[in-house]
Amino acid sequence: MTLRLPDQRLDHWRDRLPDLLSRCSQPIVDLDCGDWVLTCSDLADLCAAVSEAGHQLGRITGQAAETVVSASALGLDASRSNTPSTRELQPNPVTTAPSELLFHHGTLRSGDHLQSERTILLYGDVNPGARISSAADVLVWGRLRGVAHAGCEGQQPRKSLPCSCGHYN
Repeated sequence: MTLRLPDQRLDHWRDRLPDLLSRCSQPIVDLDCGDWVLTCSDLADLCAAVSEAGHQLGRITGQAAETVVSASALGLDASRSNTPSTRELQPNPVTTAPSELLFHHGTLRSGDHLQSERTILLYGDVNPGARISSAADVLVWGRLRGVAHAGCEGQQPRKSLPCSCGHYN
């Protein structure tokens, strides 16, 4: 059974989760986080609440890449849903091409080159001699010891954002 967290503009998920879980009869619960941006500590609290209610957490889906990365960092089965988030539906005064996210889980080793026209979110390390390049932004959730090139096709200013978080599996 899939439970959907409430719209964050109406209710906080911590207030509604006990009610959602009490109506669930299945032992394994999949969770759709919607456009909530959940950190590792938020997800740990959420997992504890699900366990306390006598359920087991199955798959987590979410529209925010940050939620998917945090869930993956905790070893949870997570994926990004295709529904656009309310943040993405806000009018943008700058006209840009539709930006999708390419999510890659793993280490890029020397000689590897990950290239895309989309924004790249890499959960892992970029070792020396490896390259990651995108026409859009490059986000590395791991050690960046190789080369990251954002805006490689000359687009408006783009960002390469590395985040070293310690040991990875």
